[in-house]
Amino acid sequence: MAWTFADPPDTGVYTTRQVFVDGEPLGLVAHDPDGDWQFLHDEEGDGDLRNEDDLRFVHLREIVERVPEVAQFADLPIGWFASRETGEAPWVREPQPKEWATD
Repeated sequence: MAWTFADPPDTGVYTTRQVFVDGEPLGLVAHDPDGDWQFLHDEEGDGDLRNEDDLRFVHLREIVERVPEVAQFADLPIGWFASRETGEAPWVREPQPKEWATD
């Protein structure tokens, strides 16, 4: 498979144990204003709440290999996020709200 992200495969990204280890569906993908990527589980419904103890810092290549659907976000602009209500729902892409900024 061709590499479609502008960032190199060894770029560090954030994910959660629930996504990376347990295989839970993604619920939020963020491409932060500082260029960081986050691939987080859905915490709605029966999902676990996101918390710092569950964070994992992995290579972008590793998350693409383990969760191939993340490849569809290679074109997500910096400062945007994608979310969905359930693992089967369609993704909605939109700019990150100003209150997400971590000046």
